[in-house]
Amino acid sequence: MTPRLRILAVLSGIACTVATVLAAVTPVLVPTFYEGPGAFGSQWRTTVVVNNLSDSQLSGNGVMFRTVCSIPEGCSTPQVEPGQFGSIESPQAPNGILLYPTAEQAEKVAFSAHFASFPRQAFTGGSELPIVREKDFRPELLTLPYVTFGTGGTSFVRSRLRIYTLDGQSSVSVRVELRPWFFPTTPPTFTKIVRLTPATGGTPNAPLFPAFAQVDLQLEFSGAVLQAGAWNISLVPLPIASGDVPRIWAFVTVTDNATQDVTVHRPQ
Repeated sequence: MTPRLRILAVLSGIACTVATVLAAVTPVLVPTFYEGPGAFGSQWRTTVVVNNLSDSQLSGNGVMFRTVCSIPEGCSTPQVEPGQFGSIESPQAPNGILLYPTAEQAEKVAFSAHFASFPRQAFTGGSELPIVREKDFRPELLTLPYVTFGTGGTSFVRSRLRIYTLDGQSSVSVRVELRPWFFPTTPPTFTKIVRLTPATGGTPNAPLFPAFAQVDLQLEFSGAVLQAGAWNISLVPLPIASGDVPRIWAFVTVTDNATQDVTVHRPQ
């Protein structure tokens, strides 16, 4: 091979590598997408909007968007074009949806997400719903401090812990540990092993719905309601069969049973 051809081959290889990196996808989790009834007669609605500020088309991977078009009600489409606004339309997914922007798009696609109780919060948008990037999932301890349960055997709130993993093609388990808020480093007062349901939909390498588990904290840790009013919650991902530790993310919603106001606790 002549020096010129050798240089061209090297440059071609670099170009292919760059193209592969740019084409790589990075998962983004919408932790819930639901519209319908809830506890105590509440009605809930989730709104997730996308501004595609990138130079390429954002594909939904099974998600449908409502976009601005020539008809007043907008158009239903499986992608959001460059420079376009879109809102997630379907599917209903109380346990979360995964989107797969490319690595280049990940820095240029902006999301806004809220969930609200209607009609009371119709004009405020309700509470912010975290949009979770791949970098937020970690194969290590997660801590959610000072989560309200209730006290003295009475709780005027309902507290829900939701756990997710991007490594959920096989069985994943997480150990949930509770400590009083004022003793954050003592041995846990309560523990529970929680197994996540495997990811589904889409393809094995790009599932539509994440591996997930939900824990009703007042129900599963009823003894905690009798003690401290707030608890520190730790989550420890347990090794899977291969010995690898799965990457996890979690958050807690604390909902006032009377007003349906929601406080979100997420890892900091």
